[in-house]
Amino acid sequence: GDPEGAIADLDAALEKAGNKSNKPSGFNADVLWYRAEAELLLKDYEAASHTYDLVAEQGGDKISSLYMKAVCAGKLEDKDQAVSYYREALGMEKEGVRSPGYEEALIAAGSACVKAQDSETAKSLYEEALNSGKTGEKLESRIYNQLGLCQMAAEDYQSAYDSFDKGYQVAAAAQAAALQEKDRKTGKETDKKETKDGDAGEGAGGENAPAVAAEADGFRELLKELAYNRAAACEHLQQYDKALALFEDFVKEFGSNEDAEHEIAFLKTR
Repeated sequence: GDPEGAIADLDAALEKAGNKSNKPSGFNADVLWYRAEAELLLKDYEAASHTYDLVAEQGGDKISSLYMKAVCAGKLEDKDQAVSYYREALGMEKEGVRSPGYEEALIAAGSACVKAQDSETAKSLYEEALNSGKTGEKLESRIYNQLGLCQMAAEDYQSAYDSFDKGYQVAAAAQAAALQEKDRKTGKETDKKETKDGDAGEGAGGENAPAVAAEADGFRELLKELAYNRAAACEHLQQYDKALALFEDFVKEFGSNEDAEHEIAFLKTR
């Protein structure tokens, strides 16, 4: 929780390590990567972008460095640079591979385009990613969510609704499968730890509960956002009865919040 202190210590480590031979150093590349992460926490995106350049110079992962530079450019709302770094890194990938930072770079570049009212470029980035077949369920759902936001910005509400709905269905199916698999593994471990009295021991379930919760929470937050956005798109389509039902389902599933209650109150007057 002290990124400034971290940067000071990391810089001290770099100074102690030195680089008299001026050759790439794996140690220096690692330390610089940590420094860039600390700079991101401080929202010093220009400094972080420069540090990622140094990572590459020290023999670190050039592709991931470019992806992270795309993230920095996106945070600085420089959509052209963000897209350029993202595409450069993507062009360097080996067939069938996506390096660390890919997901963050894609979302950052697309979001920067939307903020700059360049929905067409954002849509092309997201559609290319979907068509590549290189996305897992969670990223696929995130892309559908981002694509829906692009379509909302372009006032293409039917396409936005369809995108949010596709994302929701993918995430819901993936969440159910993940939880089923976790429960299956947890059940097997529990069977192995039965007590002498024949009762299942508490150890296995307790040990696996954090992993199950983490997996569920990751999908749950995504499902929450997709469900809300889907209902909002439906409202823009003036399908008020359906939108009201979707917002009421949202509150039942994810709990009440001020925005949802405001929409429900409005829709009841339509």
